[in-house]
Amino acid sequence: MVKRLGSAVVAASLLTVAGFVRVAEGDSPPINALRRYEPRLYDVSYTVTIQTQAATGDAARYGLFQFDEAPIVMPVIFMGQYSKVFVNTDQGFVFVNEHRVPPEKLAMSREKDKPYNTHLLRMVVPQVTPQMMARSVRWGVSFRTQTWSADIDENLAQRTAWPRDRAWPDHVKDGLAAQWGIESDNPIFRTMVQAAYGDHLLTETPYRLAKKIVADTINNFQINGEGVNRGLYGLHGLNMRGALAVVTTPDRVKRWIGTEHDLVCVCIALLRAAGIPARPVIGLEEILTGTGDKTTFVSWGEFYLPNSGWVAFDPNAIRGKGGSQYSNLANKWEFFGRLDDLNRRVVLAYHFIPPATVETPRNPALWGWDPRPQKQPSYDQTITFTITKRGRGEDDPG
Repeated sequence: MVKRLGSAVVAASLLTVAGFVRVAEGDSPPINALRRYEPRLYDVSYTVTIQTQAATGDAARYGLFQFDEAPIVMPVIFMGQYSKVFVNTDQGFVFVNEHRVPPEKLAMSREKDKPYNTHLLRMVVPQVTPQMMARSVRWGVSFRTQTWSADIDENLAQRTAWPRDRAWPDHVKDGLAAQWGIESDNPIFRTMVQAAYGDHLLTETPYRLAKKIVADTINNFQINGEGVNRGLYGLHGLNMRGALAVVTTPDRVKRWIGTEHDLVCVCIALLRAAGIPARPVIGLEEILTGTGDKTTFVSWGEFYLPNSGWVAFDPNAIRGKGGSQYSNLANKWEFFGRLDDLNRRVVLAYHFIPPATVETPRNPALWGWDPRPQKQPSYDQTITFTITKRGRGEDDPG
């Protein structure tokens, strides 16, 4: 746990460790109805700064950080359907009060066997010989990644049947389980799906049913607010309430209201309730603003198509595009299976907080404590990240 230390002190320092994982595990390249193309390379860094409100002499009032019982946890997706992180390029780093923690002083490890073969980087900052009071900690990860654009054979996808006895492969069953922000095991979602689609749950193919669910969710959703929380000193994290909070508090005309991440969560929850494995994808994207390029959080969804792989879809892009093309299930929809700009997004996680006994101290920002701290000092959290373009990546063999 994170303890209040009062006058206790924690030594300061930095660590850089590379190549925790030697064997990449995860999704295979898409096949049959799905295709990925136009690979691009990026160098990525993701940094979190947490700083107490304690000023000199105020340690007893505000408390200080102690990390030896509350490891920091951050996910890394080494092999996704449309992305990969190159092994031996990933690095972890930790600063305490802008000083380094020597490698021999910092306990770091990798955990695998998490949903969708997510790997968790676990960092334990030790309490060592007192030098400075631990009022601030800055840590993060960096890696080289490759991302692809996505395409789909619409006719083949529409004809693809459910798996026999609707028994999904073991490696996608995590896509039917509830997770933080996607409470698909709540009976309200199954009730909604049954009421809205009835016999279609038995007669439609999974791809066509997924189209219906996503289109109807978009049509019943009102975006309200930005998808991130910002403060005086920068980005604090994601702004979202989660699927259950959104669907149980509609407005007076029965529309669901939330941020762009909430829209993704509701789509995923309803797909799972309909028996289709689905997962959110959270990443980074550079967007053009009036003052230049800005890197920010972005989320979209994927659902599993038997014998092909994970179908990417972006409900927020579909909502922004609109138009009659989305009223006909027989049409090929832009941003549903085909995402030309997917290779401009960096994949960070399939969970808004890590898939462990984790809680993000403030706004969800992909990382967390594990185990959850029982006590912690009052502090501010700031997220920063950079994406450096490295040109074209390597095509898949064949």
